[in-house]
Amino acid sequence: MPKYLVHSNALQPSFQFPLSFVYEDSIPRDDISRTVKEVVEGVNVFKYIDFSSRHDCGYDGLKLLQCILLAYTLKGYASLRDLEDLCKFDIRFQFIMDGLTPSFMAFQRFIANNLRMSLEDLFVEFNRYFEAHDDIHTDILYIDGTKFEANANKMTFVWMRSTKKYRQLNAPKNEARFSFWDKSCHFWKNQKIKELQRSSDF
Repeated sequence: MPKYLVHSNALQPSFQFPLSFVYEDSIPRDDISRTVKEVVEGVNVFKYIDFSSRHDCGYDGLKLLQCILLAYTLKGYASLRDLEDLCKFDIRFQFIMDGLTPSFMAFQRFIANNLRMSLEDLFVEFNRYFEAHDDIHTDILYIDGTKFEANANKMTFVWMRSTKKYRQLNAPKNEARFSFWDKSCHFWKNQKIKELQRSSDF
């Protein structure tokens, strides 16, 4: 008999470790999820959500809206499956949903049956809310290293310093290419004229 089975019936005391998790204490105070939660709770949600068709046993429509807006804020676009996975594995979404994990069908039913406007119109409405409540000047374009695109990624960064540097380096190359294309166009144009003249002679 293996040695590890000799004393298998001996008393083995067990200890239960507390696994309770407090999401409120785990999310930083300046996290974007808190901002989304605060903004949605501060607006008139009846303008965006139709609560008349919501069931009492379903998920909280306000929290589902917060999850959708947070996902689109972080990713630019999020599918229904992405929303389901985020609620399962992302602590910020668990913070909003209080640990509940709605399925992708729960989000689909909410978007199809309860939202009063499209997600694009929702973003327009919340942009207007930020303009009205924060000191944001929409007539100013900031190019001091910020990203031009709302859904920017590592392939779409546009930096002012690098833009100026490479613009000067690429100017001679661009002029050479334009000159080459211009000569090519003239060449093929002359060739076409000569062919037309030959065909007209016959």
